[in-house]
Amino acid sequence: MATALRQLHNLQPVHFPTNSLLKNYIQLAEDNYQKGLFYEKALPPQFQIRSREEAYHLIQKLGHLLTEEVFIHGDACLPNFIFTDASHFSCFIDVGLSGFSDRHIDLYWAIWSLNYNLGNPKYGDLFLDYYDRENINSEKLRLIAAFEAFG
Repeated sequence: MATALRQLHNLQPVHFPTNSLLKNYIQLAEDNYQKGLFYEKALPPQFQIRSREEAYHLIQKLGHLLTEEVFIHGDACLPNFIFTDASHFSCFIDVGLSGFSDRHIDLYWAIWSLNYNLGNPKYGDLFLDYYDRENINSEKLRLIAAFEAFG
């Protein structure tokens, strides 16, 4: 799973339409904050965000760190990775949110989904090891958790 996602992030599609994913992502969080929406389920304990206001403050303080650095899946949850068997990746499905954005959005959803679907945070840690921790900013992962709590 980590290898497949890393390979996707290394793609450089030439004729893929630009879709302002990041701009829309940031705006959705702001709109949902203003509406009073908050999805606590999006906040795994390891990110240590304890409230709606703490999440919003984090977005205001660090939101500028997000970049449109790579091509992302947009919903990199375990069920959207298809394998031919336990060790062979076949393809991605549900790619409607793909485009250029910050890799940490995909990394967050992979971690969240592994924890949710397999019931143990050790799989998220293992995923990060296989993805390559040197290319992962833990503060950005925490920031994405804050964004996702609003959207």
